[in-house]
Amino acid sequence: MYQANDSFAKTFGHHNLKFGYDWRKYLVKNPFGARNNGSYTFTTTGNNFTTGDAGLDFLLGIPATYAQGSGAYIDATPF
Repeated sequence: MYQANDSFAKTFGHHNLKFGYDWRKYLVKNPFGARNNGSYTFTTTGNNFTTGDAGLDFLLGIPATYAQGSGAYIDATPF
């Protein structure tokens, strides 16, 4: 991460003037190739609680399988 900042203050009698800037430059990569939000499948096979209709299982919220990934790495490097 690159960072630069500076400030300037000047007082004129009862008045204060302040000027400044803050500049930052960095790169953050979040290459999450896994299924962080989860992945449901609805089929007529795969569990004991199916209605025999995948569409009805979807409406009732009865998935056949569920998979979720644990994430990946975060690469925060300056560029």
